[in-house]
Amino acid sequence: MRPDGIKLWALQRWTVYVTFAVLFATGVAWSVLHDGLPRLGHDALSELSIVPMLLELHGAAAMLVLIVLGSLIPKHIQWAWNGRINRFTGGLVLATQALFIGTGYALYYAGDEAFRAYASNVHLVLGLGFPLVLVGHIIMGRRHRAAILAASAPTREEIYADFAARAEEMARKRRVP
Repeated sequence: MRPDGIKLWALQRWTVYVTFAVLFATGVAWSVLHDGLPRLGHDALSELSIVPMLLELHGAAAMLVLIVLGSLIPKHIQWAWNGRINRFTGGLVLATQALFIGTGYALYYAGDEAFRAYASNVHLVLGLGFPLVLVGHIIMGRRHRAAILAASAPTREEIYADFAARAEEMARKRRVP
C-alpha cells in the first residue's frame, strides 16, 4: 500500500479547511449572538436578522462537510486505517463527526426541550474543541509522513557511493573501444 493515497490533493485539502472553518465560524457567531449576548443583557443584538442567516449557513456548511467526509472515505480514511496510520486521531475525528451528526439531528428534530438543551450544549462543546482535534490529526499525520520520508531518504554516504559508482561506470564505458 502506497502512502500517496493518504495525502489529500490540494483542492480536497483546502475544501476540508474552508468547510470546517465556515462551520466553526458560523456556529460560534450564532452561539454568541443567539445565546451569549442575551445572557450578558444585550437582547437587542440577538434579534438581528443575521442570526437566522448564520444558522442557515451553518446548516449548509454541515451538509458540505458531510460531502467532504464522504470524499475522504475511499482513499484517505480507508488507506490510513488499513495501513494502521494515525488511527487514534483519525478515529477521534470520525467519532466527533458522528456526535456532531447525532446532536445536529437532535437539535433539528427532537421535540423534548430538555433533550434539545442537552444536545445543544454537547454540540457547542464539541464545536469549540473540534479545531484542536482536527489540527492535532493534521500535525500527527504530517509528522508520520515526514518520518516515513526521512527513513526512506538516502544518507549522505549512500549518495556519495552512488555518485562514485556512476562516475566509475561512465569512465569504464569511455575506455571500451
